[in-house]
Amino acid sequence: MNLTQELESLRRELALPALGASLVIKGKPTEVWVTGTRRWEGTDAAHTSDAFHLGSNTKAMTAALVGLAREQGKLMGETSLGEVIPDLLVETAPEWKAVTVEALLAHQAGLTRLEPEGKSLGDLHRFTGPLPQQRERWLRERLVTPPDKTHKTYSYSNAGYILLGMLTERVWGQAWETLVVERLWKPLRVTGGGFGAAPQLWQHKRIDKKTVALPLESRIDNPPLLGPAGRIHLPMADWARFVALFTEEGAGVLKPETVRWLTTPLMGGAYAGGWQVLDRAWAGGTALTHAGSNTMNYAVVWVAPKKHFAVLVATNVAGEGVPQACDVVVGRLLRAAKG
Repeated sequence: MNLTQELESLRRELALPALGASLVIKGKPTEVWVTGTRRWEGTDAAHTSDAFHLGSNTKAMTAALVGLAREQGKLMGETSLGEVIPDLLVETAPEWKAVTVEALLAHQAGLTRLEPEGKSLGDLHRFTGPLPQQRERWLRERLVTPPDKTHKTYSYSNAGYILLGMLTERVWGQAWETLVVERLWKPLRVTGGGFGAAPQLWQHKRIDKKTVALPLESRIDNPPLLGPAGRIHLPMADWARFVALFTEEGAGVLKPETVRWLTTPLMGGAYAGGWQVLDRAWAGGTALTHAGSNTMNYAVVWVAPKKHFAVLVATNVAGEGVPQACDVVVGRLLRAAKG
């Protein structure tokens, strides 16, 4: 049985609607596989051109934009909010002025809660106007109280990465979405990317061990203002082109020193610029990983910088058992990568 057949067999065994996978070796997506159907128990086959929702794997792209801004001297690790967006900070919580880019990248800014006090995620969906303006409104409403007790300790934060996206908007004068396209995707020749729910693949939730398809036309996702923290969708080959930057010291898009900066936990712990930084023998030491989900899709990536390879897995379902199922696929791809 070849690897294509094995992945299809695993998809069936693990009850995933569509399964996307890719191997990056020496800076290139050497193999891309997409098996299964766009809708659970449907007949419309998924294709390699179909985009998968990446969820919080978006954060590495937001951090890469910060890295590019650092290369131009526009944002440094020690740059504070008070230096870049003083007009958006409220006097009731002056402590935010000293919070740095470094703390935001490391999830140590004391920004655990996403929603402003008294608001729900649904309220954020009702914000209107250009996205940079929506994010500015969110920020003014969210930062009315000082950093919470997690300040200077690790606490995973979507809010912190929205704020990082806002900093890139301020220093370049363009929406974060435009910056992603112009400064990352175009140099990488990414052509199938977008924001929000993926257009071809149905989204699914696994509830009580049953896989439930959500209507394709509903296109449910996180609020649009949350883009820098988790709203990108990409075909597997395009996602692999971005991930390859971290197997080949930036591959000419990022400087090698920038990649090292983005993948070194600057404040201790195990989190850097959109990556969990771990030690794995199969990676020859440092391994980078991240997973993402908007609760209706799931994607995970592992990178071995010293070995110059990465494995990527995505599916259009989330819920009970899905991370573990994708880990099984990751294990099979790791074996393939090692030869």
